[in-house]
Formats: sequence, structure tokens, C-alpha cells
Amino acid sequence: MKKRPTPSLMMGNYAAVPGSGPTDKVCLNCKHLVRDTCRYRCGQYKTIAKREGRPISPQTPACRYFEDRAEKISTP
Repeated sequence: MKKRPTPSLMMGNYAAVPGSGPTDKVCLNCKHLVRDTCRYRCGQYKTIAKREGRPISPQTPACRYFEDRAEKISTP
């Protein structure tokens, strides 16, 4: 059974509900995660909503649009 995301995880703009993707993955490992200076944003959200989303946590459980990233992003 999947863990239901807490409201604090859902403060940013995500392409889909956090936790609706693979259970062992987080946004940090997703190819749609975009680093914007010192913040992270969901690139898939921008594709769907046609606007820039609010920052998200890279440690959020992956959503259903999750795709493995070829290279890893280092967190500050």
C-alpha cells in the first residue's frame, strides 16, 4: 500500500500527485526536475500547465510522470 503524501509535501506545483509514481523514487532522480539557481522546479508541470510552477522539494516522493535521470543532480 502506498503512503499518502502529507500536505507539507504538496506545497509546490507538481505535474501529478506526489507519491503516485514508483514507490522507491524521489523527484531528485527524475529527468523533469529543473534546477533554478538554488531552487528546484518540475519541468513536466510547466509542460502541462503552460506556466512556471512554484519551487518543489527534490526529496518529494515521485509522481506518475517520473522518468529516470541519466545523470544525478547534486543537492547543495
